Amino acid sequence: MNIKGDKRGSHVGIIASFSIFILFLIGIYAATQPLFSTQKENDLLIQYLETEIMELVSGNLTIAIVESTGNCIEVANDRVGVSERGAIVKDPAGNFVYSEYNGKLMISPNSYSVLWISYSPEFPVITGSSSGCDVPYIESVRRSKEIFETRVVSAVNSFDAWKDTLNIPPGRVFSFFFQYYNGTVISAGEQEIEREVYADELPVEYVDKNANKLYGKFGVKVW
Repeated sequence: MNIKGDKRGSHVGIIASFSIFILFLIGIYAATQPLFSTQKENDLLIQYLETEIMELVSGNLTIAIVESTGNCIEVANDRVGVSERGAIVKDPAGNFVYSEYNGKLMISPNSYSVLWISYSPEFPVITGSSSGCDVPYIESVRRSKEIFETRVVSAVNSFDAWKDTLNIPPGRVFSFFFQYYNGTVISAGEQEIEREVYADELPVEYVDKNANKLYGKFGVKVW
């Protein structure tokens, strides 16, 4: 009789222990579910802001490679398929080659046989009066969408003007930063805060004001 009583008591104890364990798991889930939900919401918000800001600081870049045929060459926009007048011309060593715009891009090749022309509204326009130059052979034209240093600076300076146009939840605040290849950092929206901050950063390639492609870092914070 005592043996039967011991077995029955042991069985009840196992069930009780198992019930306590299940309740423990339910308690952990209930406690952490809001945290998981909050983390997911912040991840989605950061991804949205990264996409919107990247679009804001990006623009079209067209690079044409041409063969020089004399001391002066002219390249019409329609031959390259661009509307931009702003362009930067470089030789094979990456040195600047003088150019000016007079309805067409007029270039002084400095005896180089191959030149790289970078077109973008972000580049300066030098107006001139040259005319009657040779028409070069265009080897290739490549188009891409790039982050421009000038647009990043503009986004930082005009942060207050465009941040409220984004569809972010009421009460949420964000900031962003951009780090140049030399380590210099510019940012907008930074504040002294006492609540938890969620952040993300990623490496990016950007085009500086001299048409150089460089590597930097971009990041967003939300709270």
